[in-house]
Amino acid sequence: MRITAAGWARNHGEVTITEADLTAVKADEKLTYGPNNPGLVLSKGWSRHVRQVQLCCFAQMRFTGDYAVRVTLEKEEIARLYALTHAKEIEELKRVQLTIADASKFILGSDDPSAELPQTPAQPAFERRF
Repeated sequence: MRITAAGWARNHGEVTITEADLTAVKADEKLTYGPNNPGLVLSKGWSRHVRQVQLCCFAQMRFTGDYAVRVTLEKEEIARLYALTHAKEIEELKRVQLTIADASKFILGSDDPSAELPQTPAQPAFERRF
């Protein structure tokens, strides 16, 4: 992840405020951070699920005036943030997926869930007599 700023009225190029690899940063509900030691603080809501992730880091800034600030996230970092905020839902999906796999094994009578369903004999079509 990279946070940059560039002048709004007079753009003299981007200035990097901070840069961190969110896939390797420590994440917890309470943590300490400082120079060269960023962290992700997980805030839980009333339902005890993670509702918010905050990046806490140290940055030296000497800005005056108006700036456009840009945050750049990599795909892997977005995936980690998603996993941190949706851990309960992911576990539930894994449990449901295992349950479906077990049910298919029981119904098919084999360990291979990709095995075809047993064929039932064809029923003759209903005939109407007048």
